[in-house]
Amino acid sequence: LQAHVQLAEALSAQPEVAVEELYHVYREAICEHERVHGLGDRAAIELTMDLAAGLASRGDLPRAEEVLRTAREVAERQLGTSSLVALGYDDELAVVLANAGRLDEAEPLFRRALDARRKALGPWHEDTLRSEHNLAVLLDSAGNSEEAGRAYREVQRGRLEVLGEDHPKTVEATYNLAVFLAGRGGGSSAEAICLFQAVQHGLERHGTGQDDPRLETCKDRLGELHANVPNGGS
Repeated sequence: LQAHVQLAEALSAQPEVAVEELYHVYREAICEHERVHGLGDRAAIELTMDLAAGLASRGDLPRAEEVLRTAREVAERQLGTSSLVALGYDDELAVVLANAGRLDEAEPLFRRALDARRKALGPWHEDTLRSEHNLAVLLDSAGNSEEAGRAYREVQRGRLEVLGEDHPKTVEATYNLAVFLAGRGGGSSAEAICLFQAVQHGLERHGTGQDDPRLETCKDRLGELHANVPNGGS
């Protein structure tokens, strides 16, 4: 089984590999895992999502969509429509659709996955927060700033409570909220300054901040915001 996975991952890392070859190697690995471990096998699920991502990155969005829709239909039929496996495929399919600009189709899938994960896992489980982040990005892209802001805040608050302020995922959520607020301007700018400063400190504490492009973004955005906010946002 490991050999199948290693081959699939190696091919996925090579952009020149043909779509058909990538598809067949991944399908062989997925089928073998499901045969041995069952439909809900975590490795098979991850391989399916990796296959869809690989197809989408190579421009074959129809095949990526087909892979995820088929996997979701099988999971719903065998495990139930509210199973976490089916919800995972919902989320991944929504990402593919959103990246293709099909926001109206992606939004209900994101919402369904998020609502079900809140009920099954709780509001601050990492899978729930990942769904909330995906929805926030889509709403932001669609111009629904009010709801997007609430979603960005919930992700940041959840990760802060569960993981602590220094965790990389908390730093990422704080950065996303800061960028969103900075883009809105007005009364949001002072809060954005505080958040960018927190991100800056977090990246520097991790010791890898100097190589992280977000650090440069923080410095640039802080300079812009300080120039436009009375008393520097203090």
